[in-house]
This record gives sequence, structure tokens and C-alpha cells, in this order.
Amino acid sequence: MNALSRLPLAWKALAPMLLMVLALAGTTTLLVRQVQETDETYSQLLAREATGAVYAARANIVAFDLSVATWRALSLDQPEEYATTLRLLEAMPAAFDRQMRRLAPAVAGTPHEAAAARLARDFPPLHALAQRAVQMSARGERPAALELLKREFVAPVTALREQTQGLTAALTEAAEAQSAAVTAQVASAARTKLMVAGGLVLACLVFAAWLLFALVSRPTSALHAAMQGAAAGRLDAAVPGTGRGDELGAMARALEGFLAGLRETAGLRAQQEEQRRAAEAARRQEMQQLADNLQREVGSVVEGIASAATELGAAAKSMAAIAERTSQRASTVAQATAEANANVGTVASAAEELTASVSEISRQVQEIS
Repeated sequence: MNALSRLPLAWKALAPMLLMVLALAGTTTLLVRQVQETDETYSQLLAREATGAVYAARANIVAFDLSVATWRALSLDQPEEYATTLRLLEAMPAAFDRQMRRLAPAVAGTPHEAAAARLARDFPPLHALAQRAVQMSARGERPAALELLKREFVAPVTALREQTQGLTAALTEAAEAQSAAVTAQVASAARTKLMVAGGLVLACLVFAAWLLFALVSRPTSALHAAMQGAAAGRLDAAVPGTGRGDELGAMARALEGFLAGLRETAGLRAQQEEQRRAAEAARRQEMQQLADNLQREVGSVVEGIASAATELGAAAKSMAAIAERTSQRASTVAQATAEANANVGTVASAAEELTASVSEISRQVQEIS
């Protein structure tokens, strides 16, 4: 199967036709052989029974001619007729013997062999008796010749002719029976060989159909299913037929490379998606951490503000109390201030006077120096 899978698709398509041609050639060979066997069988039939019937019939003709020539010569009672009849009678033994020699192979080993032997034995005495009667009649002894023929020739020659006719009929019937048997045998053999040829053709058709299904149709369907799976996104499906050496194997390997590229692309996309998700998770974690830190800091500030507010409240209360006390003392301070202002004016005047005195002392010192 591996070797067949490496054949090109063109050879796989031609394989069923080659099988059909071989089947037809085998069928034709069987039929030709059957015709040859039939021809040989009929040739054997013609060489035995049919040919024997022909030769037996010819022997019967010779026996008939013997009787006719003898009675004709005695009936005409003419010298020239006697001479002609004697010449005919002289040639008849050779003719009869020739037919019997041809008949012998046809009846050899059959029940008709004894009848043929009796014919060969009975003809020479009858021929000699006919010659004797004709010669007697030619010498003027016609009545004695007729009496001789009636007494010793008529019954034996009639029996001889009946024997030849019976042998001819028997051989003809045997030939017909054998012909019918041969015909039936040939018909049976022809039917058998036709059935064998039909079975061979059917087997070739079944094998061709299996070959097309196993080597072309099924791999094509499997490759088509793999292509549909790839189109549907099933990139991890196994691609069948990548080890084949034909066009389907090349297509399978191309599809496998295409799927490998798609799987690599899908892997890169998945890796990028994972990296994007990791980056988003890290960013969310950083934002959450930043929010937590901000919440803690804002909480601290709010707590500080709340504490400061509490302290300010206490300070405000204290300042309110101080303010109240201050306002009570303000009047006293105001009075003291007025007095202080008066004292300050006095001090200022004294200071101006002191300044003037110092300036004067300085001028005098300068003058002195």
C-alpha cells in the first residue's frame, strides 16, 4: 500500500483501466482457447464417426454398383455391355478396398469394427460370383448365370448392402450423438469460462473500485476534512497523508506547513495577549497601590487636620477666655498707656535735650582739638 500511495494520481486513475484491459485480454484468451478446443473436438469427430459414415456410404455405393452392373449386363445381353461391365467389375474390388481402408481407422476400437470386418470379408466372394455370372452370360450361358445369381448372389448382396447401410446409419447416429455431446460439453465449458471471465471482470471492477476508494477517494476526503477543520480554527488537528509520495501527499505537507505557521502565529498572539494582560494587571496593581498610598496619606492628613481642628477648637476656647480677660484688662491698659504716653513725651523732650547737649559737647571737643 505504501508503494501504491507513492504513485502519481494519473497512474492510479490508469490502474483500473489497465486492470479492465487485462481482464478483457484474459476473457478473450479463454474464448479463443474455447474456440480452438471446439474446433479440435469437431475435427476429431469428423475424423472418426462422420468420416466413417461417409466411407461406409461409399462402400454401400460400390456394393450397389456391383449389383446394378451385374443385372444390367445380364438384362441387356450384348457383347459390348458385357465388356464394359467386366471392366467395371475389375475396378470395384480396389474401390471397395480403398473405402474399407479409410473406414478402418474410424471404427477401430468401436463396436462397429466387427461389422466393417464382415463387409471386407463378404465383398470379394460376391464380386467373384458377379464376374463369373457375367462371364457365363457372355459365353451364352445366360439362364445358368441368372439361376446362379438368384441362388447365390441376390440374398448375400442384399445382406451386404443392408450391412453397409446399417453401418452408415450407426456411424451417422454415433456422429450425431457425439456432436450433441460435444455441443453440450462446449456449451457447458463456454458457460463455465464465461462465468469465470465474468467473475474475473467483476473482481477487477471491485478491485479497481477499492483501489480508487483506498488510494484516491478516502485520502481526498480525509484531506478535505482536515482543510475544513483548519478553516474552522482547529489548528491542532493531525493532517493525514503527509507521508504519501503523490500529489495528495504534497497537498497534505503544504497544509501541514500552513497549519504550523498558523499555530506559530496563534502562539505569538497568545503570548502577546498574555503579556498585555500581565501589563494591565501590573498597571492595575500599581494604580491600586497608588490609591492605597493616597488613601493612607489623605487619611493621615485628615486625622492631622481633625486633630489640629480639635486643638484649634481648644485654642479658640482658650483665646476666647483670654480675649475676655484681655478686654477686661484693656481699660486698665488704656489708662496706663495714656500715662505712659505722657511719660514718653517727657522722655522724648529730655532725649532731645540730651542730644543737643551731646552735639554741643562734641563740637566743643573738636574746637579744642
